[in-house]
Order: sequence, then structure tokens, then C-alpha cells
Amino acid sequence: CICNFFIKSCARKGDIAGAETWFMKMLSLGVTPNKTSYNMIMDVCVKADNVLAAKRWFDRMIDDGQTPDEVSYATMIHAYAKHGATEKAEAWLQQMLKAGVEADVVTYNSLIVSCSRNGDIAGAERWAYEAENADATTAGAKCRSMSESKAEPHVVTYCSMIDAYAKVGDRDGAERWHRRMLDRGLPPNRHALSSVITACARAGDALAADQYLMSMEEAEIQSDVVVYGSVLNACAKAGDVDRAKKVFQHMQSSGVRPNAFVYSLMAQTLAYSGDWVGVEKLASALTKAGYSKNAHFFCAQLLSYACAKP
Repeated sequence: CICNFFIKSCARKGDIAGAETWFMKMLSLGVTPNKTSYNMIMDVCVKADNVLAAKRWFDRMIDDGQTPDEVSYATMIHAYAKHGATEKAEAWLQQMLKAGVEADVVTYNSLIVSCSRNGDIAGAERWAYEAENADATTAGAKCRSMSESKAEPHVVTYCSMIDAYAKVGDRDGAERWHRRMLDRGLPPNRHALSSVITACARAGDALAADQYLMSMEEAEIQSDVVVYGSVLNACAKAGDVDRAKKVFQHMQSSGVRPNAFVYSLMAQTLAYSGDWVGVEKLASALTKAGYSKNAHFFCAQLLSYACAKP
């Protein structure tokens, strides 16, 4: 139905009013809405962060004689999961299973993200194991119908777990899930490697962060300023001046332009070794690049003078 096309267009914009208008237009033309119509309008509500409206349309779907499918339930689970309301999301999963609808990897990914946002690593792992056993083949089409992401659902699972461990600075956990991802035959990607580098940075392991940076290049994955910033952050924490200089130079030679944060990290690394001359050169480069000194850079510059010998 042409009306479904317009409802889908409204879904991309999160335009609930527009979607509902086209739904009513469909009824006025004597066209009976199908399951897809209800799923799309529920998706509009979720994108607009209106969970109550999504629930209202879910109930109306049932009242109008349509049976909710895996996409219907997954949409409601995602509505709560994206805000970290894990208990409510899990309640919807139980309702889904009770209705005889099988959960797929996309649904479990939503629960992983929800647990991660609450710092519940154990809960995230529990759902990740469920996701590993889910059928990714059928989930692929459903994932694309709910999101603009083209990532294969199982890749999303592993990236979510790596990211969850990176957020709490657990390098071992991040690396373990990265290895599981590779062991499954899934290719490395920027998100996964960036998260592992972040975990290494928070652990202050400059060597490991640098090695993962090289892994990105070997896999022909373009590194950005955020990735280089994470490696430099690891160098700063480890006090590895020589490695920081090499990474900073390699970053520039690769055509990646340092931002103010990266300049500050580099200044901090040099400051602890008392290299005030190097910090002042960075200050000139910072200004030339069009940035102003922030509080972090000023502190690093003062520290470089304090640590200088004599």
C-alpha cells in the first residue's frame, strides 16, 4: 500500500503525527492496515522517544485482530532498552516468549546495550551468550527494518560487549570478546578495535594500545583522531614519551589532523618528562592550527616547567 510507504518516510524522521495521519488516510480509503503498518508506526513512536504511544499502537494492533510478530516485540523491547530500562525490556521479552514468538539476535542486542548502560556487565554477558546462539540469518532483514545500520547482527553483539568492557576499563574483558569475535570468523572493524584501544588506554597499557592501532592499519581500517587520541591517552598514563612522539608523528603523516584534545594529551605526556621546550612547540602548533589553549593545556605547560631539570 502506498500509505505504508509514507508511514515509513515519517518513521525515518520520527514524525508521529505524520505517520498517524497516513494511517488514518489508509482507513479512509477502505484499506485494511497490515502487520507492517502497525510495526512501522510503533517504530516511529520509539524513534520519537514516546514509549506510551508505541504501547498504545501495540495494543491497538491486537484489538484490530493483528498478531504481533518478532518485529513488534523487538520494537517494544528496544523502546525500553535504549534508555537502560532493563527490567521493563526483559518483561517484554518474557511476554514475547510466552506468546510463542522466538527472540532473535537483534532483540538480544537491545538487552546487551541496556545492561551496558547500567554497568551491568554480567547481565550483558548473559544476553550476549543468548545472542551467539540466535539465528543471524533471519535476524539480518529484521535488523535492517528497524535501523539504518547495515552491520551484521552478530557483529553488533560483539561490538556491544567490547564497548561495555571498555567503558569500565576492563581490558581483559574487551580483549576476550574481541578474540571471540575473530574466532567466529567475523572480520575486525573500526568500532571493535577502537573500543579495545579505549580499554587499553584506561588501563594505561600504551604498548597494547599501539599494537591494536597497527592491527587496524594491517586490516586496512582507517584510524581517526579519536583512535589516535585513545592511544596517546594510554601513552600519557604510562609516561611513554617516545611512543607518544612516534604515534603523534604517524598520525600527522597519515593525514589525520590533531584536535585540541590530542594536543593537550601530547603536552601532558611531554610535561611529566620536563620537556618544556617540546610543550612550547606544541603550543605554537596548537595556535597555528586555529585552536586556543584550554585549561588542560595550560596545566600541562606549567607542569613541564615544574618537572624541568634544572
